[in-house]
Amino acid sequence: MHSINLPGWVLSLGGAAVLLASGCATKIEDYKDTTPVFAMEEYFSGPLIARGMIQNHAGKLTRNFCVEAMGSWQGHGDDRKGTLKETFYFNDGEITHRTWLLIPDPEQGLRAYHATAGDVIGVGSAREVGRAFNMRYVLSLPVKNKDGETKVYELKVNDWMYRLDDQRVVNRSTLSKWGIDVAAVTLFFEKGNGKCERPEAAK
Repeated sequence: MHSINLPGWVLSLGGAAVLLASGCATKIEDYKDTTPVFAMEEYFSGPLIARGMIQNHAGKLTRNFCVEAMGSWQGHGDDRKGTLKETFYFNDGEITHRTWLLIPDPEQGLRAYHATAGDVIGVGSAREVGRAFNMRYVLSLPVKNKDGETKVYELKVNDWMYRLDDQRVVNRSTLSKWGIDVAAVTLFFEKGNGKCERPEAAK
């Protein structure tokens, strides 16, 4: 669950880009019976703080950021709804906001969800098993070129979170276009009322 901004040249990578193929993709079922149980509705309730970084397709660190988040849940059973409000403070002074809406998807299982946000195209799907939580969605990303013109790209996001303990979750996401990984985002969440340092440009 994150915000991102990528340079246009990264998104222009085509079939000539080098793609390092991995082995078999990880499946959420691989985490059955692992602990601590992720318990998404419990973890994403109340205030959280996260710190993270963005890496390009070559693994180079391009930006880092801090997130202040607040999660809440309403309703009962299949009628419950979750909201996660996030504010991102980037090291270059940019500030962005995102609000996630999470709704149970009983057709896909007990701990499956539909996920939507303002910059997400359509509806994402999410599921937790054991200590892992996986969410997949399509992100609408506007990017300005050197002439100041804005073009909107659609990136597929494969978002993995892992519960480390009562207080901490690590989040690793890959963003792809045309089946090619163009960026990766890593965050470390911690429960509590922490505050992000405001970059000079944001003060």
